[in-house]
Amino acid sequence: MNSIITLKRGLNKFDKKIDILEDDYVTYFSKWEEFNLVPLSNSSKNIPQFINNNSITHIILSGGNNVSPKLYNCKKKIDDTFIERDTLELELLEIAIKLKIPVLGICKGMQLINTFFGGSIKKIEKNIHNPGKNHIIEISKNYQKNYSKKEFIVNSYHNYAVYKKTIGRNLNIVASNNNIVEIIKHDSFPIVGVQWHPERNGNENEISEQICKRFIHSKNKW
Repeated sequence: MNSIITLKRGLNKFDKKIDILEDDYVTYFSKWEEFNLVPLSNSSKNIPQFINNNSITHIILSGGNNVSPKLYNCKKKIDDTFIERDTLELELLEIAIKLKIPVLGICKGMQLINTFFGGSIKKIEKNIHNPGKNHIIEISKNYQKNYSKKEFIVNSYHNYAVYKKTIGRNLNIVASNNNIVEIIKHDSFPIVGVQWHPERNGNENEISEQICKRFIHSKNKW
């Protein structure tokens, strides 16, 4: 199985755009020996051909950066955005739906999925949960039978979030923390997003592995 993984965008010391993939992603997903990560540059063209040439079976929209505000009709200026990355990931979602390729959105990737389906994101309100600190998430009642328990601890590395009132079309809230959505799942497509970083420390491994195993072995269904 080969999974595209999208890359964080940045600037080097010469102000040239570069792509970045944290080692943690490779380390985390390498525990599934049959599952290979295939990095996709934000400058890539002809994505369908890339998918075909590399026998892509899965897509991971990674974390890092912020979603461009123009994608959800926000007029405020937001730092650390790269529209070329967002455009690439939106195209990947369109292709994934057409070809029924399973998608996992991580942190920023989940927020991008939400905007793709007409939702929006908001800056996190004070005292809800702070970036860099772990917190509890609660599985929604309709999904508790699919998980080993009702509550889990996850990490937090984001300043913006999907709120219950800003959820996109046909996206179900699988888990939340107060009004912040922590897991989303599409009604009919094999598309799931998590707001935390499974590949980083601070999580109960149980919840991350349950989701990632389902993603990897989904066969187009969750």
